[in-house]
Amino acid sequence: MVQLVLENSPLEEIEEVVEFCMSVGLPVTLEDIGIKEINYEKIKKVAEASCAPDETIHNMPFKVVAADVYAAILSADAIGKMYKNKRSR
Repeated sequence: MVQLVLENSPLEEIEEVVEFCMSVGLPVTLEDIGIKEINYEKIKKVAEASCAPDETIHNMPFKVVAADVYAAILSADAIGKMYKNKRSR
């Protein structure tokens, strides 16, 4: 999901992936992977580590910087929460 957000994928594509993940029990939020409380500094460090010079993220067809990854992580989490809330109604 983070990669789809990072790539600025169409909402329909993101929605399809979220729905699939939820249908097979895959995580769609940070809480789903055990992160109960968001620590923004730690997420920033994860984003920075993902952009280390030898990381595969640099195989993307565009330049990726830590700030973009950070925003994509938080956005993907928000999208996942939105769809989970929508489904629980």
